[in-house]
Amino acid sequence: MLQERPQVRLVRTLCGVYVLLLTALLLLPDPKGLLASLLGLDHLPSGTPGGIGEHFVFFTLLATLVLFSRLPWSPAVIAALLLGYAIGLECMQYLSPSRSVELRDFAENLLGLTAGTIVWRYLGKPASSATDGDPPDVDPPEVDR
Repeated sequence: MLQERPQVRLVRTLCGVYVLLLTALLLLPDPKGLLASLLGLDHLPSGTPGGIGEHFVFFTLLATLVLFSRLPWSPAVIAALLLGYAIGLECMQYLSPSRSVELRDFAENLLGLTAGTIVWRYLGKPASSATDGDPPDVDPPEVDR
């Protein structure tokens, strides 16, 4: 499985960058304005409230990246960390003057984590076949009676 290591390293790097970006986007007072100025799109309106479904998409991608990262922790630990991150990040928005804590965002965060886990379950595990360690189909030995 030597070929897998660079892929896992790449996914883990992308995951780390995404976590930093997501944290900044959800805690900065005007993330859309900052992104617009960084991308040279200053003519776009900034400070607009988030749309329905944004948190769902953000956290679906987060859960998918984290699970594809193949971190060396148990699924329960990963679930607890993702849940703590989602809830903690939403609660920390209370400290930002232009941000607000919303129940809808909590719900979208949790639904996104669930959806990301479902995506990983269906895309991340290869279909089993007889060569994956299952015993080959062999007729049982005949018993003389």
